[in-house]
Amino acid sequence: MWFTKNKRQNDRRLLMKKILAINHEFVARSYILFPTLLFAFSIIAHANIITFVWPFILLHR
Repeated sequence: MWFTKNKRQNDRRLLMKKILAINHEFVARSYILFPTLLFAFSIIAHANIITFVWPFILLHR
C-alpha cells in the first residue's frame, strides 16, 4: 500500500515539473513574441497609433 501511495506522489511531482517546464517555455516565448507582434501591429496601423494610447488614458483616470 505504501508503495502505490509513494508512486502516486512521485507521478504527481513529475507531472508538476512537466507543467512548470511547459509554462516556463511558453512565458519565455511570449516575452520574445509579444514585442514583435506589437511592433508588427503598429506598422499595420501606423496611421492609427493613437488607438493604442486612448484606452490606457481612459483606464488610468
